[in-house]
Amino acid sequence: MEGIYYFGEHVRWNLGFVNPNIAGAFIAMLLAFVIPFSGKFLDKGAKRVFSVLLFFIIEAPLWFLLAKTYSRGALVAACICVLAYAIILSIQARSFKQVAYFLLPKVALLALILCATGFIWRTTPSYISADGSVSARTTLWQGGLKMVATEPISGWGKDNSGSEYINWYQDIDDERKYAGMVNSYLYMAVERGLPILFVGLGFLLFFVFLGVNTSEGIFAAISTAGGLGILSYLILNFFSTLIVFSSIQILLGLFIGVIVISNIVTLYRFRLGILGKVIISAFMLSFACCFGAYSAGYVLNEGYVYRRGCMTVFSKNKAFGSIVLLMPDEDILGKYYGKELRKVLLNKKFNSIAFAVLNKQDKIENKSILDDVETVVLFGKSISCLKDLNKSGIRIVVVNPIGNPDITRDFELDKIFLPELDVFNQNPRWAAYSSERQLKADYLSGSAQRITDDALAAVLEYCITN
Repeated sequence: MEGIYYFGEHVRWNLGFVNPNIAGAFIAMLLAFVIPFSGKFLDKGAKRVFSVLLFFIIEAPLWFLLAKTYSRGALVAACICVLAYAIILSIQARSFKQVAYFLLPKVALLALILCATGFIWRTTPSYISADGSVSARTTLWQGGLKMVATEPISGWGKDNSGSEYINWYQDIDDERKYAGMVNSYLYMAVERGLPILFVGLGFLLFFVFLGVNTSEGIFAAISTAGGLGILSYLILNFFSTLIVFSSIQILLGLFIGVIVISNIVTLYRFRLGILGKVIISAFMLSFACCFGAYSAGYVLNEGYVYRRGCMTVFSKNKAFGSIVLLMPDEDILGKYYGKELRKVLLNKKFNSIAFAVLNKQDKIENKSILDDVETVVLFGKSISCLKDLNKSGIRIVVVNPIGNPDITRDFELDKIFLPELDVFNQNPRWAAYSSERQLKADYLSGSAQRITDDALAAVLEYCITN
Protein backbone atom coordinates (compact mmCIF):
# COMPACT_ATOMS: atom_id res chain seq x y z
CA MET A 1 0.00 0.00 0.00
CA GLU A 2 1.30 3.42 -0.94
CA GLY A 3 2.07 5.98 1.74
CA ILE A 4 1.99 9.74 1.33
CA TYR A 5 5.39 11.42 1.63
CA TYR A 6 6.25 15.10 1.67
CA PHE A 7 9.22 17.36 1.14
CA GLY A 8 8.10 20.54 2.83
CA GLU A 9 4.77 21.32 1.19
CA HIS A 10 5.58 19.24 -1.88
CA VAL A 11 3.99 15.80 -2.25
CA ARG A 12 6.59 13.25 -3.30
CA TRP A 13 5.21 11.11 -6.12
CA ASN A 14 5.12 7.35 -5.56
CA LEU A 15 4.06 6.59 -9.16
CA GLY A 16 2.39 3.38 -7.99
CA PHE A 17 5.44 2.10 -6.10
CA VAL A 18 5.78 1.46 -2.37
CA ASN A 19 7.51 4.78 -1.74
CA PRO A 20 9.08 7.67 -3.71
CA ASN A 21 12.61 6.29 -3.40
CA ILE A 22 11.65 3.09 -5.22
CA ALA A 23 9.81 5.13 -7.84
CA GLY A 24 12.86 7.34 -8.28
CA ALA A 25 15.10 4.27 -8.62
CA PHE A 26 12.90 2.85 -11.37
CA ILE A 27 12.92 6.17 -13.26
CA ALA A 28 16.68 6.57 -12.83
CA MET A 29 17.27 3.12 -14.34
CA LEU A 30 15.03 3.99 -17.31
CA LEU A 31 16.89 7.28 -17.77
CA ALA A 32 20.25 5.51 -17.75
CA PHE A 33 18.99 3.20 -20.49
CA VAL A 34 17.62 6.06 -22.64
CA ILE A 35 20.67 8.35 -22.31
CA PRO A 36 22.90 6.68 -24.97
CA PHE A 37 20.22 7.01 -27.65
CA SER A 38 19.91 10.77 -27.24
CA GLY A 39 23.69 11.02 -27.57
CA LYS A 40 24.25 8.47 -30.30
CA PHE A 41 23.16 10.55 -33.29
CA LEU A 42 24.99 13.82 -32.75
CA ASP A 43 27.21 13.81 -35.80
CA LYS A 44 24.79 14.36 -38.68
CA GLY A 45 22.00 16.87 -39.26
CA ALA A 46 18.95 14.63 -39.68
CA LYS A 47 20.06 12.25 -36.96
CA ARG A 48 20.77 15.18 -34.67
CA VAL A 49 17.13 16.25 -35.06
CA PHE A 50 16.07 12.73 -34.10
CA SER A 51 18.33 12.91 -31.05
CA VAL A 52 16.82 16.22 -29.94
CA LEU A 53 13.27 14.92 -30.42
CA LEU A 54 14.10 11.79 -28.44
CA PHE A 55 15.48 13.97 -25.68
CA PHE A 56 12.39 16.18 -25.40
CA ILE A 57 9.76 13.49 -25.96
CA ILE A 58 11.15 10.70 -23.74
CA GLU A 59 14.09 11.81 -21.65
CA ALA A 60 12.80 15.20 -20.48
CA PRO A 61 9.54 13.77 -19.02
CA LEU A 62 11.59 11.13 -17.20
CA TRP A 63 13.75 13.82 -15.63
CA PHE A 64 10.59 15.61 -14.51
CA LEU A 65 9.13 12.44 -12.99
CA LEU A 66 12.39 11.76 -11.19
CA ALA A 67 12.39 15.28 -9.76
CA LYS A 68 8.84 14.85 -8.47
CA THR A 69 9.93 11.82 -6.44
CA TYR A 70 12.48 14.09 -4.70
CA SER A 71 14.80 11.08 -4.42
CA ARG A 72 18.39 12.27 -4.05
CA GLY A 73 19.83 8.79 -4.58
CA ALA A 74 17.99 8.49 -7.89
CA LEU A 75 19.26 11.92 -8.97
CA VAL A 76 22.85 10.97 -8.12
CA ALA A 77 22.59 7.69 -10.06
CA ALA A 78 21.11 9.36 -13.15
CA CYS A 79 23.67 12.17 -13.17
CA ILE A 80 26.59 9.73 -12.82
CA CYS A 81 25.28 7.77 -15.81
CA VAL A 82 25.08 10.98 -17.86
CA LEU A 83 28.71 11.76 -17.01
CA ALA A 84 29.71 8.17 -17.77
CA TYR A 85 28.24 8.37 -21.24
CA ALA A 86 29.86 11.78 -21.81
CA ILE A 87 33.20 10.08 -21.09
CA ILE A 88 32.31 7.32 -23.56
CA LEU A 89 31.54 9.95 -26.22
CA SER A 90 34.88 11.65 -25.65
CA ILE A 91 36.70 8.29 -25.97
CA GLN A 92 34.96 7.68 -29.29
CA ALA A 93 37.10 10.53 -30.66
CA ARG A 94 34.18 12.89 -31.06
CA SER A 95 34.82 16.61 -30.88
CA PHE A 96 34.33 18.64 -27.74
CA LYS A 97 31.45 20.37 -29.53
CA GLN A 98 29.57 17.09 -29.89
CA VAL A 99 30.05 16.23 -26.21
CA ALA A 100 28.80 19.72 -25.37
CA TYR A 101 25.73 19.16 -27.56
CA PHE A 102 25.07 16.06 -25.47
CA LEU A 103 25.63 17.60 -22.03
CA LEU A 104 24.42 21.20 -22.20
CA PRO A 105 20.72 20.55 -22.98
CA LYS A 106 20.55 18.03 -20.16
CA VAL A 107 22.25 20.33 -17.67
CA ALA A 108 20.02 23.27 -18.62
CA LEU A 109 16.82 21.24 -18.48
CA LEU A 110 17.77 19.54 -15.22
CA ALA A 111 18.62 22.86 -13.57
CA LEU A 112 15.26 24.26 -14.70
CA ILE A 113 13.32 21.23 -13.41
CA LEU A 114 15.14 21.12 -10.07
CA CYS A 115 14.44 24.81 -9.46
CA ALA A 116 10.82 24.65 -10.66
CA THR A 117 9.96 21.64 -8.48
CA GLY A 118 11.91 22.87 -5.45
CA PHE A 119 14.08 19.75 -5.53
CA ILE A 120 17.18 21.95 -5.55
CA TRP A 121 16.59 22.87 -1.88
CA ARG A 122 16.63 19.19 -0.90
CA THR A 123 20.22 18.96 -2.17
CA THR A 124 21.70 21.94 -0.31
CA PRO A 125 24.41 21.21 2.31
CA SER A 126 22.40 22.95 5.05
CA TYR A 127 19.34 20.77 4.40
CA ILE A 128 21.34 17.54 4.14
CA SER A 129 23.24 18.25 7.37
CA ALA A 130 19.94 18.79 9.20
CA ASP A 131 18.15 15.84 7.56
CA GLY A 132 17.58 13.08 10.11
CA SER A 133 17.30 10.41 7.41
CA VAL A 134 20.88 11.09 6.29
CA SER A 135 22.38 10.92 9.78
CA ALA A 136 20.27 7.83 10.56
CA ARG A 137 21.54 5.99 7.49
CA THR A 138 25.13 6.98 8.17
CA THR A 139 24.90 5.62 11.71
CA LEU A 140 23.12 2.47 10.52
CA TRP A 141 25.74 1.83 7.82
CA GLN A 142 28.57 2.20 10.34
CA GLY A 143 26.87 -0.43 12.49
CA GLY A 144 26.41 -2.64 9.43
CA LEU A 145 30.12 -2.45 8.64
CA LYS A 146 30.92 -3.50 12.21
CA MET A 147 28.56 -6.44 11.82
CA VAL A 148 30.33 -7.47 8.61
CA ALA A 149 33.70 -7.41 10.39
CA THR A 150 32.28 -9.44 13.29
CA GLU A 151 30.79 -12.21 11.09
CA PRO A 152 32.28 -11.83 7.60
CA ILE A 153 31.82 -15.36 6.26
CA SER A 154 28.41 -16.76 7.20
CA GLY A 155 26.62 -13.52 8.15
CA TRP A 156 24.03 -12.99 10.87
CA GLY A 157 21.21 -14.90 9.20
CA LYS A 158 18.37 -14.18 6.79
CA ASP A 159 16.10 -11.28 7.78
CA ASN A 160 18.21 -10.63 10.91
CA SER A 161 20.21 -7.57 9.86
CA GLY A 162 17.85 -4.93 11.30
CA SER A 163 17.02 -6.72 14.55
CA GLU A 164 20.61 -7.78 15.26
CA TYR A 165 21.84 -4.24 14.57
CA ILE A 166 19.37 -2.92 17.13
CA ASN A 167 20.31 -5.68 19.58
CA TRP A 168 24.07 -5.25 19.52
CA TYR A 169 25.19 -2.08 17.76
CA GLN A 170 22.56 0.64 17.97
CA ASP A 171 23.15 3.37 20.54
CA ILE A 172 21.24 2.69 23.74
CA ASP A 173 19.35 6.00 23.48
CA ASP A 174 18.45 5.54 19.80
CA GLU A 175 14.85 4.29 19.51
CA ARG A 176 14.64 4.06 15.71
CA LYS A 177 13.61 0.68 14.32
CA TYR A 178 15.05 -0.93 11.19
CA ALA A 179 14.01 -3.96 9.16
CA GLY A 180 17.32 -4.00 7.29
CA MET A 181 20.40 -2.02 6.32
CA VAL A 182 18.80 0.42 3.80
CA ASN A 183 21.69 -0.58 1.53
CA SER A 184 21.68 -3.73 -0.58
CA TYR A 185 25.41 -4.37 -0.23
CA LEU A 186 25.37 -4.24 3.56
CA TYR A 187 22.09 -6.16 3.56
CA MET A 188 23.71 -9.04 1.66
CA ALA A 189 27.01 -8.92 3.54
CA VAL A 190 25.43 -8.73 7.00
CA GLU A 191 22.78 -11.40 6.45
CA ARG A 192 24.53 -13.79 4.04
CA GLY A 193 28.21 -13.01 4.42
CA LEU A 194 30.88 -11.46 2.21
CA PRO A 195 31.28 -14.51 -0.10
CA ILE A 196 27.67 -14.10 -1.28
CA LEU A 197 28.19 -10.37 -1.82
CA PHE A 198 31.41 -11.08 -3.73
CA VAL A 199 29.64 -13.41 -6.17
CA GLY A 200 26.54 -11.23 -6.61
CA LEU A 201 28.43 -7.99 -7.08
CA GLY A 202 30.95 -9.60 -9.43
CA PHE A 203 28.10 -11.01 -11.54
CA LEU A 204 26.52 -7.58 -12.04
CA LEU A 205 29.84 -5.82 -12.63
CA PHE A 206 30.56 -8.39 -15.35
CA PHE A 207 27.48 -7.21 -17.27
CA VAL A 208 28.37 -3.55 -16.73
CA PHE A 209 31.84 -4.13 -18.20
CA LEU A 210 30.43 -6.32 -20.96
CA GLY A 211 27.69 -3.85 -21.83
CA VAL A 212 29.42 -0.48 -21.73
CA ASN A 213 31.72 -0.10 -24.73
CA THR A 214 33.02 2.56 -27.07
CA SER A 215 32.28 0.79 -30.38
CA GLU A 216 30.16 2.36 -33.11
CA GLY A 217 26.80 1.03 -34.27
CA ILE A 218 23.27 0.72 -32.99
CA PHE A 219 23.87 -2.61 -31.23
CA ALA A 220 26.84 -1.14 -29.38
CA ALA A 221 24.56 1.70 -28.26
CA ILE A 222 21.93 -0.81 -27.10
CA SER A 223 24.55 -2.79 -25.19
CA THR A 224 25.87 0.40 -23.59
CA ALA A 225 22.32 1.40 -22.63
CA GLY A 226 21.91 -1.90 -20.80
CA GLY A 227 25.28 -1.47 -19.11
CA LEU A 228 24.41 2.03 -17.93
CA GLY A 229 21.06 0.74 -16.67
CA ILE A 230 22.86 -1.82 -14.50
CA LEU A 231 25.40 0.81 -13.41
CA SER A 232 22.48 2.96 -12.28
CA TYR A 233 21.08 -0.03 -10.36
CA LEU A 234 24.42 -0.57 -8.61
CA ILE A 235 24.62 3.08 -7.56
CA LEU A 236 21.01 3.14 -6.37
CA ASN A 237 21.63 0.16 -4.11
CA PHE A 238 23.91 2.30 -1.98
CA PHE A 239 20.86 4.29 -0.87
CA SER A 240 18.14 1.61 -0.70
CA THR A 241 17.69 -2.14 -0.44
CA LEU A 242 16.40 -2.57 -3.99
CA ILE A 243 17.05 -6.31 -4.18
CA VAL A 244 13.80 -6.99 -2.31
CA PHE A 245 11.59 -5.21 -4.88
CA SER A 246 10.44 -7.42 -7.78
CA SER A 247 9.66 -4.53 -10.16
CA ILE A 248 13.27 -3.34 -9.94
CA GLN A 249 14.60 -6.88 -10.42
CA ILE A 250 12.47 -7.37 -13.55
CA LEU A 251 13.91 -4.19 -15.08
CA LEU A 252 17.41 -5.35 -14.13
CA GLY A 253 16.76 -8.70 -15.82
CA LEU A 254 15.65 -6.92 -18.99
CA PHE A 255 18.89 -4.93 -19.06
CA ILE A 256 20.93 -8.13 -18.70
CA GLY A 257 18.95 -9.70 -21.54
CA VAL A 258 19.53 -6.65 -23.75
CA ILE A 259 23.29 -6.85 -23.17
CA VAL A 260 23.45 -10.57 -23.92
CA ILE A 261 21.35 -10.33 -27.10
CA SER A 262 23.09 -7.25 -28.50
CA ASN A 263 26.52 -8.81 -27.93
CA ILE A 264 25.47 -12.12 -29.49
CA VAL A 265 24.12 -10.31 -32.57
CA THR A 266 27.37 -8.44 -33.12
CA LEU A 267 29.62 -11.20 -31.72
CA TYR A 268 31.35 -8.36 -29.91
CA ARG A 269 33.38 -9.44 -26.87
CA PHE A 270 32.17 -13.01 -27.20
CA ARG A 271 35.75 -14.06 -27.67
CA LEU A 272 37.34 -16.02 -24.84
CA GLY A 273 40.25 -13.65 -24.40
CA ILE A 274 38.12 -10.54 -24.00
CA LEU A 275 35.48 -12.34 -21.93
CA GLY A 276 38.22 -13.56 -19.61
CA LYS A 277 39.48 -10.02 -19.07
CA VAL A 278 35.94 -8.79 -18.38
CA ILE A 279 35.33 -11.55 -15.83
CA ILE A 280 38.67 -10.98 -14.08
CA SER A 281 38.12 -7.20 -13.95
CA ALA A 282 34.60 -7.57 -12.58
CA PHE A 283 35.50 -9.98 -9.81
CA MET A 284 38.71 -8.15 -8.89
CA LEU A 285 36.65 -4.99 -8.35
CA SER A 286 34.07 -7.00 -6.40
CA PHE A 287 36.83 -8.42 -4.18
CA ALA A 288 38.22 -4.93 -3.59
CA CYS A 289 34.78 -3.71 -2.51
CA CYS A 290 34.28 -6.64 -0.13
CA PHE A 291 37.75 -6.24 1.34
CA GLY A 292 37.11 -2.52 1.76
CA ALA A 293 33.85 -3.18 3.61
CA TYR A 294 35.55 -5.65 5.95
CA SER A 295 38.49 -3.31 6.57
CA ALA A 296 36.22 -0.36 7.33
CA GLY A 297 34.18 -2.47 9.76
CA TYR A 298 37.34 -3.76 11.42
CA VAL A 299 38.58 -0.21 12.00
CA LEU A 300 35.20 0.99 13.31
CA ASN A 301 34.54 -2.01 15.54
CA GLU A 302 35.17 -1.27 19.21
CA GLY A 303 35.32 -4.98 20.00
CA TYR A 304 32.45 -5.48 22.48
CA VAL A 305 30.58 -8.00 20.34
CA TYR A 306 31.91 -11.36 19.15
CA ARG A 307 30.42 -14.42 17.49
CA ARG A 308 31.14 -17.95 18.64
CA GLY A 309 29.16 -20.63 16.83
CA CYS A 310 25.48 -19.99 17.46
CA MET A 311 26.23 -17.52 20.27
CA THR A 312 26.66 -13.77 20.26
CA VAL A 313 29.15 -12.84 22.98
CA PHE A 314 29.26 -9.42 24.65
CA SER A 315 32.44 -8.65 26.58
CA LYS A 316 34.50 -5.58 27.34
CA ASN A 317 37.55 -7.79 27.72
CA LYS A 318 38.80 -9.45 24.52
CA ALA A 319 40.64 -12.10 26.53
CA PHE A 320 37.47 -13.41 28.15
CA GLY A 321 37.42 -16.89 29.66
CA SER A 322 34.25 -18.12 31.32
CA ILE A 323 30.88 -17.23 29.82
CA VAL A 324 27.42 -16.66 31.25
CA LEU A 325 25.01 -17.95 28.60
CA LEU A 326 21.65 -16.17 28.44
CA MET A 327 18.70 -17.83 26.71
CA PRO A 328 16.18 -14.99 26.26
CA ASP A 329 12.43 -14.88 25.85
CA GLU A 330 10.80 -11.85 24.23
CA ASP A 331 8.00 -11.91 26.83
CA ILE A 332 10.62 -11.31 29.51
CA LEU A 333 13.29 -9.16 27.86
CA GLY A 334 11.37 -7.67 24.93
CA LYS A 335 11.85 -8.09 21.19
CA TYR A 336 15.27 -6.42 21.20
CA TYR A 337 16.68 -8.32 24.16
CA GLY A 338 20.28 -7.66 23.16
CA LYS A 339 19.78 -3.94 23.57
CA GLU A 340 18.09 -4.47 26.94
CA LEU A 341 21.05 -6.57 28.07
CA ARG A 342 23.57 -3.98 26.88
CA LYS A 343 21.87 -1.30 28.96
CA VAL A 344 22.79 -3.32 32.01
CA LEU A 345 26.07 -4.86 30.88
CA LEU A 346 27.67 -1.50 30.08
CA ASN A 347 27.81 -0.97 33.85
CA LYS A 348 31.39 -1.14 35.18
CA LYS A 349 30.61 -4.01 37.56
CA PHE A 350 30.35 -6.40 34.59
CA ASN A 351 33.74 -5.59 33.05
CA SER A 352 35.42 -8.86 33.99
CA ILE A 353 33.08 -11.46 32.53
CA ALA A 354 31.57 -12.33 29.15
CA PHE A 355 27.85 -12.73 28.56
CA ALA A 356 26.54 -14.64 25.57
CA VAL A 357 23.10 -14.97 23.95
CA LEU A 358 22.06 -18.09 22.10
CA ASN A 359 21.12 -17.20 18.53
CA LYS A 360 19.07 -20.35 17.93
CA GLN A 361 16.98 -21.26 20.93
CA ASP A 362 15.54 -24.45 19.45
CA LYS A 363 18.78 -26.42 19.78
CA ILE A 364 22.50 -26.13 20.33
CA GLU A 365 23.97 -27.72 17.22
CA ASN A 366 27.59 -27.80 18.37
CA LYS A 367 27.94 -28.91 21.99
CA SER A 368 31.56 -27.76 22.08
CA ILE A 369 30.42 -24.14 22.36
CA LEU A 370 29.40 -24.96 25.93
CA ASP A 371 32.99 -25.69 26.93
CA ASP A 372 33.56 -22.19 28.31
CA VAL A 373 30.03 -21.79 29.72
CA GLU A 374 29.84 -21.83 33.51
CA THR A 375 26.31 -20.52 34.02
CA VAL A 376 23.14 -20.70 31.92
CA VAL A 377 20.32 -18.23 32.59
CA LEU A 378 16.92 -19.32 31.26
CA PHE A 379 14.27 -16.63 30.80
CA GLY A 380 10.55 -17.39 30.51
CA LYS A 381 9.68 -20.11 28.00
CA SER A 382 13.35 -20.82 27.23
CA ILE A 383 13.30 -23.43 30.01
CA SER A 384 12.25 -25.78 27.19
CA CYS A 385 15.85 -25.53 25.93
CA LEU A 386 17.13 -27.48 28.93
CA LYS A 387 17.02 -30.68 26.88
CA ASP A 388 19.93 -29.37 24.82
CA LEU A 389 22.15 -28.77 27.86
CA ASN A 390 23.61 -32.19 28.40
CA LYS A 391 26.88 -30.93 29.85
CA SER A 392 27.35 -31.58 33.56
CA GLY A 393 28.68 -28.95 35.94
CA ILE A 394 26.77 -25.99 34.46
CA ARG A 395 24.96 -23.75 36.92
CA ILE A 396 21.36 -23.23 35.86
CA VAL A 397 19.47 -20.07 36.83
CA VAL A 398 15.78 -19.67 35.97
CA VAL A 399 14.24 -16.19 35.66
CA ASN A 400 10.49 -15.47 35.44
CA PRO A 401 9.78 -18.99 34.15
CA ILE A 402 6.76 -19.75 31.97
CA GLY A 403 5.81 -23.41 31.70
CA ASN A 404 5.63 -26.62 33.68
CA PRO A 405 8.33 -26.94 36.38
CA ASP A 406 8.54 -30.68 35.76
CA ILE A 407 10.68 -30.01 32.68
CA THR A 408 13.56 -29.13 35.02
CA ARG A 409 13.38 -32.21 37.26
CA ASP A 410 16.35 -33.91 35.64
CA PHE A 411 18.55 -30.88 36.25
CA GLU A 412 20.09 -29.29 39.31
CA LEU A 413 18.86 -25.71 39.49
CA ASP A 414 21.05 -23.17 41.22
CA LYS A 415 18.52 -20.38 41.58
CA ILE A 416 14.95 -19.41 40.68
CA PHE A 417 13.89 -15.78 40.29
CA LEU A 418 10.17 -15.00 40.17
CA PRO A 419 8.42 -11.73 39.25
CA GLU A 420 6.94 -9.68 42.06
CA LEU A 421 3.88 -9.05 39.85
CA ASP A 422 2.70 -12.42 38.54
CA VAL A 423 0.93 -11.48 35.29
CA PHE A 424 0.84 -15.02 33.85
CA ASN A 425 -0.03 -16.74 37.16
CA GLN A 426 3.16 -18.81 37.17
CA ASN A 427 4.41 -18.05 40.68
CA PRO A 428 2.30 -20.51 42.77
CA ARG A 429 3.50 -23.68 41.07
CA TRP A 430 7.08 -22.48 40.77
CA ALA A 431 7.14 -21.41 44.42
CA ALA A 432 5.82 -24.86 45.41
CA TYR A 433 8.39 -26.49 43.17
CA SER A 434 11.17 -24.40 44.76
CA SER A 435 10.14 -25.55 48.22
CA GLU A 436 10.05 -29.16 47.05
CA ARG A 437 13.58 -28.87 45.62
CA GLN A 438 14.73 -26.94 48.71
CA LEU A 439 15.53 -23.89 46.65
CA LYS A 440 14.87 -20.37 47.81
CA ALA A 441 12.90 -18.45 45.17
CA ASP A 442 13.81 -14.76 45.09
CA TYR A 443 11.19 -12.27 43.99
CA LEU A 444 12.37 -9.50 41.69
CA SER A 445 11.20 -6.18 43.13
CA GLY A 446 9.06 -4.06 40.81
CA SER A 447 9.19 -6.65 38.05
CA ALA A 448 6.20 -8.07 36.22
CA GLN A 449 6.73 -10.83 33.67
CA ARG A 450 8.64 -8.21 31.64
CA ILE A 451 11.78 -7.71 33.67
CA THR A 452 13.04 -4.27 34.70
CA ASP A 453 16.60 -3.06 34.21
CA ASP A 454 17.26 -3.13 37.97
CA ALA A 455 15.89 -6.66 38.27
CA LEU A 456 17.99 -7.83 35.30
CA ALA A 457 21.08 -6.27 36.87
CA ALA A 458 20.34 -8.15 40.10
CA VAL A 459 20.10 -11.45 38.21
CA LEU A 460 23.36 -10.90 36.33
CA GLU A 461 25.15 -9.74 39.46
CA TYR A 462 24.07 -12.94 41.18
CA CYS A 463 25.56 -14.95 38.29
CA ILE A 464 29.00 -13.42 38.68
CA THR A 465 29.19 -13.17 42.49
CA ASN A 466 27.80 -16.55 43.60
